[in-house]
Amino acid sequence: MMLNTALSSKQIEDTSFKWYVLSIVSWQESIVVENLRETIKKNNLQNQVEKIFFPEIKTAKISKDWEKKITTKKLHPGYMYVRSMMNDKIWYVLRNTPWVRLIIGSEIYPTPVEGKEMEQIMQTVKESNERINMDIPYKKWDLVKLKSDELWGIEWKIININKETWEIQIQTELMWRKTTVNVWVNKIEKIIK
Repeated sequence: MMLNTALSSKQIEDTSFKWYVLSIVSWQESIVVENLRETIKKNNLQNQVEKIFFPEIKTAKISKDWEKKITTKKLHPGYMYVRSMMNDKIWYVLRNTPWVRLIIGSEIYPTPVEGKEMEQIMQTVKESNERINMDIPYKKWDLVKLKSDELWGIEWKIININKETWEIQIQTELMWRKTTVNVWVNKIEKIIK
């Protein structure tokens, strides 16, 4: 009889850290993160909740003025990830945080995310950050050609590289005159000899 009372008083008890998915109201992600952190601190659960993760990827676009603009895009709008142990108290805190709809999984026991799925999500975020900080694959004096233009077959020499805007200054000799053109990094390709 005592065993049944002990089981009914505590439904969930998992002391290993796992990733759980929260369905949240879209565009309220930062508020949810702030509310979760505050509630976790108030309930002294910092040692049971390891990480709150909202995956965002970054993309860079070059404007007509040759300015590099970085934009952030939500990888999974309306979802965020929490790495924690799971017990009744944590489950209650997660479920009852404002703007959280539910913890993905069954109604009685939340289902953790597979390790491989989380690795893929983390890798996607990491790769997007690396792309933003990517170096230009050319150096000064490299020989290049334009990818599409009426001057396509002509060899150009890189004379200047602007790493901030990804603008490359190239030069060639046309009709015994030096001609200089500014192009974006994706408009040229290296000549391999």
